[in-house]
Amino acid sequence: MNKEKDSFIKNIKGLQLAGTALIKNVDSNLDFKFYIVYNYFLEKESICGFIGDAEEKYFNIELQNFSDLIFEKTNYEEIRDTFNNFLDYQNSKGTHEFIGTELFHSTDNYNLLYFYKINKKQISCYKNIEPIYSEDRNIIISIIGNFFLELTELRSENLFKISQKILLNEYTKEIANKSAKSFVINLIANLQGAFKGLNSKMFRQIIDICDDLDAISELLYEKNKISGKISISADSYPKINSIVKFENPIKLNNHKLIRKLLEGTSENIDLILESGEIIGYTYSNNNNVFKLNFIKQNTWKLQESNQTIAIFKSGKIDFNTENISEEYFINEFTSKVNIFESLNHSLLKKIALELINSNNGSILIIHENAKEESLRLKNDSIKAEPFVLTSELAHNLSKIDGAIIIDPNCICYGFGVILDGISVENGNMERGSRYNSSKRYIQNRKNTKEKLIAIITSDDGNFDILN
Repeated sequence: MNKEKDSFIKNIKGLQLAGTALIKNVDSNLDFKFYIVYNYFLEKESICGFIGDAEEKYFNIELQNFSDLIFEKTNYEEIRDTFNNFLDYQNSKGTHEFIGTELFHSTDNYNLLYFYKINKKQISCYKNIEPIYSEDRNIIISIIGNFFLELTELRSENLFKISQKILLNEYTKEIANKSAKSFVINLIANLQGAFKGLNSKMFRQIIDICDDLDAISELLYEKNKISGKISISADSYPKINSIVKFENPIKLNNHKLIRKLLEGTSENIDLILESGEIIGYTYSNNNNVFKLNFIKQNTWKLQESNQTIAIFKSGKIDFNTENISEEYFINEFTSKVNIFESLNHSLLKKIALELINSNNGSILIIHENAKEESLRLKNDSIKAEPFVLTSELAHNLSKIDGAIIIDPNCICYGFGVILDGISVENGNMERGSRYNSSKRYIQNRKNTKEKLIAIITSDDGNFDILN
């Protein structure tokens, strides 16, 4: 029986990794966890548990108690209602959004429940769409919903086969891309009025719009790289007035002609998409107008009022192309630096954003007593006379191994600092030396009740803020 149980747990872990990869492939900076709660029936007993994030000790205790409780229920409705109540309770706490599905996975041998735990501040950075235009409020919610449906449709298959199929990285990418493109197509079709009166002709012209835009984004015109925008007319918005109107509207599958016409766009002039066709040029308006924006070769995005809804690179949904991590950082940064009574907020933010975008891994320590702390660590650092750390200096000094220590007013007292601290229980070997040494250091300084935060950046633009 142990082999049977071990095989089951191994396959569940495979599913959990796949659910994690699904969102990581779309946006590697998003702070989220994917959990699977399970109940497995042996001959004379059943086992309950979950697969998720081993670091979150208090939440894990709560989740284990929940897994023991929920599978005492005897029918689908009771399990569904208990699960929904659990999600509602967690959502009421405020810091994270819990997204689950009522269509849980149930067989004669086991039950599975799935949910995502996502940082509320970060997911709020995604553009929300009004319900009249989309069933899902944003593209991440749409991708998660389709993933849950995919798992539900696979429930009749052998768990091992499901795990093997869904563990393939290309499979999760395919789910994400299919979901994202469906989200964009339906949104644009709703904006253009294709579903009103079941306008099948217009919908046929829009249904391949993502593939058309992918093809257009690949094209050069007389060696010029692509750029330009297309304003999307919408029934519920003021009519987009044309300054040039074509005698014959141009279908979206006329890729070369549309690429040529994009040469006539500029910062102040867009093409117009109306009734699924390109009909002319208009003056650019960024207020409450949906647009298709070709930002560079092979890359385009859908946006409203300059806020990104979806971005595609080489035909794949990819928010890693968009530096949305800056929005994440600003939200997180503002909440964390408030521990300091006096600070140069604007320069601190500028320095930290420079480090995120520098492609250098770095550690920035902001310490209320930076002068004294740098003296304490003087034997393990490059000591300097106090100077104002600018964003340019931060960029250059981050290339030197070790941390930079500044006070909340951006006065730097040392760099190349080797941080001290004893090993901590909740270290994470997957995160690398910068993260773990910073965590040890922060934990060590907690005992002194000093006010400080550590900003850790990685080469790929990811960041952590510890306090």
